[in-house]
Amino acid sequence: MPVSRLRLQLGKLPVPQPPDGIDSPLSLPTPAARSARPCAGGRTLLAGVEVPLRGVCSLRQHEALAAIAAGQVAPVYLLYGGQPLLEQELLAALREQLVPPGTEAFNYHVVEAGPDQIRQVLGLVQTLPLMAARRLVVMRKSGLFSSRRGGRPGEEGTEGEPVPPAGEEEKQLLAYLRQPAPFVCLVITVDGEPDRRRQVYRAVEAAGVVVDCSQPGEEEAAQWCQVRAQRLGKQLDPEAARILVEKVGTDLTLLGMELEKLALYTEGEAIGPEPVLTLVSGATQVQVFDLIDAVAEGQVGRAVHLLSQMLRQGEPPLRLLALLAGHFRRLLEARALADQGVTPARAAQERRQRPYYWEKLMRQARRFNREDLVRALEQILEVDVALKTRGGEEQLVLETLLMELAALRAGTRPVW
Repeated sequence: MPVSRLRLQLGKLPVPQPPDGIDSPLSLPTPAARSARPCAGGRTLLAGVEVPLRGVCSLRQHEALAAIAAGQVAPVYLLYGGQPLLEQELLAALREQLVPPGTEAFNYHVVEAGPDQIRQVLGLVQTLPLMAARRLVVMRKSGLFSSRRGGRPGEEGTEGEPVPPAGEEEKQLLAYLRQPAPFVCLVITVDGEPDRRRQVYRAVEAAGVVVDCSQPGEEEAAQWCQVRAQRLGKQLDPEAARILVEKVGTDLTLLGMELEKLALYTEGEAIGPEPVLTLVSGATQVQVFDLIDAVAEGQVGRAVHLLSQMLRQGEPPLRLLALLAGHFRRLLEARALADQGVTPARAAQERRQRPYYWEKLMRQARRFNREDLVRALEQILEVDVALKTRGGEEQLVLETLLMELAALRAGTRPVW
């Protein structure tokens, strides 16, 4: 809905103009506009921070964080990729910038997916903030950006599928996106890749910023480790960051856990390669692939042997459970991409990762159907809750989980 019509629904209150330093929906704030200068590849420097021009391409999460830290807050964000930690970091940065302490109940709203999600969001973005310059509204796991009619959030259609027509509520949201309110920051999150052909995607791209929150590649994960170490009061050496990613992988949750351990057990501010080599044992991706291969083939005996081997190497059971959960989430993504005809090379290129990793991942994903993978994640969650609330013999619980995962395959029988 155009901002000019909001007055009728707000008791004819005048719509406030955005304060200095806050983006208007149609132009850059004056200080940034004065300091902007073109960069290579259609990019620009805003307040000294290199960010892409709107509508040119999407930002990586760390680029969006840098812009927010410099005071450049867009009226609309679309977060895709489904990496929860990256989404949480960006939302935390926006809350810090926009929502004064003590006003969260009035100015910070999260609307979960549901039949009336759009209606709730439209009501919130048409309401003035209280004791703050802007209101922060989060529209979680929206299904509007999927090309499948009635598909789950994050499900993608192929290029040959027709784009579903916009419904009445979607048209109202489109009208708002064409002229966002200057007193609102709307954040929309979607799982997986959005359908860039949809009107709603193009409207968000024109009005605000699209942010890639997908699983980072090795180089980006190492950079993330260095930034996270700074927040913990430490300086992580670039070589130490590279070694950490090699040992742990690119799962940000696991990397964050290891960084907290390193920050706790190292003296001084600097963390070099030696503490990483000494304190981080790291179940390698090769070991995890081998374990899942054994599960997929119904070879419970081999899977239990590999599990015991990793536990003897000092891997905490909960960390191994997190590795399993992360791997099965990636298998679910790989299975969806394979079903759409996406090649391993294309998947690797889009995610800035090595092709051989996606070749192995997709080969492994083909051994499961989608229902197998969803059920596996549910079982892993049940075990995680059980271990954290009821305790018990951890190795026995994990071995039982491996048996259940191996038995998921239709028509297969676990082999000892």
